[in-house]
Amino acid sequence: MNRIKNGMIAGFVATIVLSAIMVIKSSMGLMPNLDPIHILAQMMHSRMGLPAKPVLGWIMHFLIGTVLWGILFALRAPRSTGSRRLPRV
Repeated sequence: MNRIKNGMIAGFVATIVLSAIMVIKSSMGLMPNLDPIHILAQMMHSRMGLPAKPVLGWIMHFLIGTVLWGILFALRAPRSTGSRRLPRV
């Protein structure tokens, strides 16, 4: 359980960093057609009937990054090649 909590914390921090990069990208005018927040808001509007507001896109962005990717990473990390402890010398 501690591993999942740590994975979610790491996912939240990574989502904050990714969000900052997205805001910087947007303010620089780079790839204006690639707007994941808008895409998520539109998906929630078309599939669930929710209003197409950016705040809902941001909420979904943080839920996916924190919960989904955080838990998946926590479950996958122990089986990764680089996560094994090296023997003490």
